[in-house]
Amino acid sequence: IPMSTMECPVSEHVFQHVFCPVDGSDSSLRALDVAAGMAAGSGVKLTVATVLDLGQLDFYDGIWLTAKQVESWQEKLKGETLARARERLEARGVAAELLMLRGPVVATLLDSAREHAADVIVVGRSGKGAMERLAHGSVSRRVTALSAVPVLTVP
Repeated sequence: IPMSTMECPVSEHVFQHVFCPVDGSDSSLRALDVAAGMAAGSGVKLTVATVLDLGQLDFYDGIWLTAKQVESWQEKLKGETLARARERLEARGVAAELLMLRGPVVATLLDSAREHAADVIVVGRSGKGAMERLAHGSVSRRVTALSAVPVLTVP
């Protein structure tokens, strides 16, 4: 039977609440575009989040910058990330809740997705370079492995 003639036994919108982490990378912005497409004109709720990981400050503390300076710098970058996300969403006419979260990235994202009752997480495949992935692992892989809800990974 051709796909066009098959009936889908689920509701028109399989997901009711899409959660999309962004870090400003091209991959995360492609994921945002997919999440926006899922939410556009459908009544599906969209939550977009970025995480300020204060645990990463230990590396910088006392070397070139103080922890307070690095935290301020990270806040500025994450604020710019959310501003870019807001612009992309507004250009498509898609409303979303935008969150700046604090904590370990993967645990914080999963906790927030659960607290917001998201039923799918849309992530970019990788926002890091090869060396950083080797040292810290891929956020998208860990989110996929640990999530209680489906995860759509966008290349």
